[in-house]
Amino acid sequence: VTSSSTCTSRPLESSSRQRTDAIRPFRAKDVLNNNWDSTNSPSLDSLSRYEFENVSELYLEQRLDHFCKTDNGEANATFQQRYFYSNRFAGNISRANAPVHVFLCVGGEGPSLDKSVLVDSVHCSGDMLELAKRLYEGQQARVHLFALEHRYYGKSYPEFKDKNGNATSPVTNENLVYLSSRQALADI
Repeated sequence: VTSSSTCTSRPLESSSRQRTDAIRPFRAKDVLNNNWDSTNSPSLDSLSRYEFENVSELYLEQRLDHFCKTDNGEANATFQQRYFYSNRFAGNISRANAPVHVFLCVGGEGPSLDKSVLVDSVHCSGDMLELAKRLYEGQQARVHLFALEHRYYGKSYPEFKDKNGNATSPVTNENLVYLSSRQALADI
């Protein structure tokens, strides 16, 4: 644990920036099966509307530094970390006593997450979604799907302010100390 004299809390505000991806959407199973042609990749509109209906975009208040406390013992600054949730394989009421499984996909390097992350994407598709489907259909289990966006990616970007309240870049050496595998693992 770091001593409290070296920890500082700085005001943050959640990001309201919108990002656009330069990467065309594609069906991950086609990439995994070597059937992907970037000129013929489907648009997100061509995926089933039902597949997206049960995907929610949500935020949780996350500690900026999991390993530091302020002088009074409270946690330091926080930021809004985005995650997605789907009950597509869990919503059937007749399965109230069925086994329950929870799958978590942790985003990382790659395109920022959107609702397709729990439908068909490079981040969380393939084995996770196929296993969820098989457990739901074959074993009558309920499967809850979560995808957590990695800190400093997409909309999970902390915003820093200087002493005068002016926004400062999150990608300075001082602010990048919070972008580490250790902090990201603690986010989970």
